Amino acid sequence: MKRNLSMLLAGLLVLVMAAPLYAAPDIKVNGQIRNRFRYWVDLDLNSDTKTGQDRRYFDNRTRLGVDAKLSDGVRAVIQLEKYFDWGNVGPNSARSDSFGGTPGGTATIGGTTQEPYIRQAFVDFAVPGLQEEGTRFQIGRSFFRVGHGFLWGNSLTGEDGATLYGPLGPGDFKIRFAIQQNQSTVQPSRARLGDNELIHWAADYKFDVAEKQNVEIYFVGAIDKAVDNYSSMVRAPLGGPVRHGEDYWVGAAYTGVAGPLSLKAEAIGQFGNTRKDACFNVGSGPVDANSSVACTATSTTTDISRTGALFAYGEATYKIIPAWNVGLAFTFATGDDDPTDDEYNNFVAPLSEYTTSPTRVWTDSQFFFGNRTSRSLGSGTNRTFNFWGRGTEDIDSAASIGDNGTAYSPGLFEVQFKTKYTFNKEVTGLFNIIPTWAANAPDSSGRYMGTELDGKIAYKPYKNLVINGYFGYFIAGGFFDVPAAATTFTPGTTKDADDAWMFRSELIVTF
Repeated sequence: MKRNLSMLLAGLLVLVMAAPLYAAPDIKVNGQIRNRFRYWVDLDLNSDTKTGQDRRYFDNRTRLGVDAKLSDGVRAVIQLEKYFDWGNVGPNSARSDSFGGTPGGTATIGGTTQEPYIRQAFVDFAVPGLQEEGTRFQIGRSFFRVGHGFLWGNSLTGEDGATLYGPLGPGDFKIRFAIQQNQSTVQPSRARLGDNELIHWAADYKFDVAEKQNVEIYFVGAIDKAVDNYSSMVRAPLGGPVRHGEDYWVGAAYTGVAGPLSLKAEAIGQFGNTRKDACFNVGSGPVDANSSVACTATSTTTDISRTGALFAYGEATYKIIPAWNVGLAFTFATGDDDPTDDEYNNFVAPLSEYTTSPTRVWTDSQFFFGNRTSRSLGSGTNRTFNFWGRGTEDIDSAASIGDNGTAYSPGLFEVQFKTKYTFNKEVTGLFNIIPTWAANAPDSSGRYMGTELDGKIAYKPYKNLVINGYFGYFIAGGFFDVPAAATTFTPGTTKDADDAWMFRSELIVTF
């Protein structure tokens, strides 16, 4: 794998150097180098006992790509990316003694290769016979998005699939087919077999409803035949993992501008059977992998329904003066009100652009709720809420809220007050206040999770160079005051959760 990627990188460099020799094609080279420092403190929400939740490290992300318009109607794009933490790759080889690398081999952290991977590799061309209509076809590894990205928007790593798109009537359409997984991590020998896919598809239509106002409607479906890769919490009648699920989403998004006011909104409904023929034992709910109650041929089986899960988002931004705007936003995702029944009412967004939480409003400076790096808040002494997963935490995903060992998906309701001020053409500042509640609370701890304060300063001394500084502070709410091992919660019986904070800085060069 390493040799193949190295050869591909070398081929990119040759193409870059040879580009001036081509007369007809329009070939552009693009790239980015980002060096970043992160410092997280008290993510376990307990300043008295350190459990390894504090983190500080430097990392580097490098991207190199080629965008080639080869002829009228034909375009090809290739982009490679490499990410690594400082110090995990030796200066003279790929060896990393600290993280299990071998001389001349691939350095790894936790089994994740540090070699470049393909972020984009696709061909895009006008459909023969429909060139005049503007209909195009794209196939390979690329980006795709519906609405404002809360359900589907993979611009972080790209994804494999095909898209047909173009104008239709008063608007534009796009039809997408994508494969997120084609093999089993539990059963590697099942690679390329037809019963392991995790596929998604979408039909999307976007049109103007007035000047500077548009509406986008979409339908998204999924067939998950690889559910055994995520968890063994739900089993088939004979004790094996459930191997099939079907989920569907229907949504609408709005974007509008009226003078100094900008508006955004989105609503999504989710339905279908997230697990079919799952094993349930009456009174005990889904059978856990460590449960003493085993699935048998006579166990109660049922389809686990997702019908009734909802998501809503709204945002208004007002430009007071050209350099200063203020905004108010909210996001809401339903939770699972009863983890022991055969309905998963929690909204799940498996392809969210925000990577971990559909209630995360993207601002470049929100860190605790839904951030991929923080992963979880609380540990050991207090309740833990884990944001690493899909949506508001699927009950059958590998990570869940730690409520006495019971998977629980509370859902989220988040309000965001934000402001942005441009001091001059080089310096911009952002500030957010974000109180958050659980949509459902499992006990008398209350639904208030806490309030996040975020700030960012962006300094751009040169056209292609930007330096960002971030600060985040999380004020923990009563939701996290629950003792981690308690079977019941009585206010005042445990130490209140402590606050957490973080700092991040980064230097980014693009070309």
